[in-house]
Amino acid sequence: MAEPTSRSRRTRVVRVVVAVVAVAAAALWVTRGWWQVVSVSLTEVRAVAVMETLVTSGRVVWRTTHQVAPEVAGRVVAVHAAEGQRVTQGELLVQLDDEDARLAVRAREAQLGDARARLEAVSRTARPLAIAQLDDARVRLGQAEREEARVAELNRRGLGSGSDADAARDATLVARAAVRRAEATLRASGRAGSDVLSAQAQVEAAEAELARAARALARTRIVAPASGLILSRDVEVDHIVSAGRTLLVLAPDDVVEVRLQPDERELARLRVGQTAWAMTPAVPGVREQLTVDRILPAVDAERGTIDVRLRLTPGSGLLHPNLTIDVEVELGLLPERVIVPAGAFVEDADGVWALRVEGRRARAVALDPVWRGDVGIAVEGGLRDGDVIVGDVAGLRAGQRVRVAAVPAAAGRGEETSP
Repeated sequence: MAEPTSRSRRTRVVRVVVAVVAVAAAALWVTRGWWQVVSVSLTEVRAVAVMETLVTSGRVVWRTTHQVAPEVAGRVVAVHAAEGQRVTQGELLVQLDDEDARLAVRAREAQLGDARARLEAVSRTARPLAIAQLDDARVRLGQAEREEARVAELNRRGLGSGSDADAARDATLVARAAVRRAEATLRASGRAGSDVLSAQAQVEAAEAELARAARALARTRIVAPASGLILSRDVEVDHIVSAGRTLLVLAPDDVVEVRLQPDERELARLRVGQTAWAMTPAVPGVREQLTVDRILPAVDAERGTIDVRLRLTPGSGLLHPNLTIDVEVELGLLPERVIVPAGAFVEDADGVWALRVEGRRARAVALDPVWRGDVGIAVEGGLRDGDVIVGDVAGLRAGQRVRVAAVPAAAGRGEETSP
């Protein structure tokens, strides 16, 4: 019976030893921060003025679109636009059959040529003829007056007859009437004459008819009303289209904008004219500048948001309808604050804190962030310009023993540099 008792006693001793070792190992693990030395690098924090920004997302929208439609009915003979195509103002999009319109233009051009030829004839040939006719009438009048004077002299001498005097007087009256008619004809052939005015009126009427025919021809060419993006197309070659039917929908570049819907609490910080920057994973490598153009006064009662519109530059690489983009709005410069770089602070349930080296151990410094960015945070209180903190706090805890491996050039005097 002695042998089993001795074996049982040895088993209990082994168990006790294993338990003691396990407890000791656990204690060492739990308290490793107090005895284990970790090598750290220090960084000097500086107080600088930082740009406060609002980071949010938005969508590319158009305030309006153009419904491109023909003014006249006709058969489509060519389509030069497709969905997603960029076009410039005045670019031909759709061509209707224009054969009849071209014939009408040629006919009106011929009419105008005839009218101008008549005006030229009236201006250059009618006037010389009228002058010659007036000269001839005046000569005849002179002859008639001399004949009347001769007959009167014969009658005075008693050598003539009364019938000869009457005939001479009538001839003079006829000659004078002929002169008056010639003078009227000459006036009518001048620049303000009735013949010239009539010819000019015919030229103006022909020009108006030609312009009307040219407009009808131009209506067979459906062009882009503005530079922009073709959103949709509903026309093909040989389609018979009616006047006013929408063939294309064009989104003009000059009315494109980015729509943001930030929280209503941002209303006090947003201002028209503020600069913003936009980017999107859908278009890698594109980062474009925007401008806050409008802040709508209404607040969405259900979501508690406001509507902000940003102006996008024409020709931007972000001109895609309903594209989601990330936007950073520059709200303004903050007063100088200490900047704690990313990686040099921890944020947990207890708040935000950094570590500084004091007496060979890492000591926590509570921070009060007033701004957050990609490079780090701006804090108010806890640290001052020129303070030195641990540059990488990953895996470190307050109270842990540390060894300073690197000290900033402008700092470090007085800090512990040996274990």
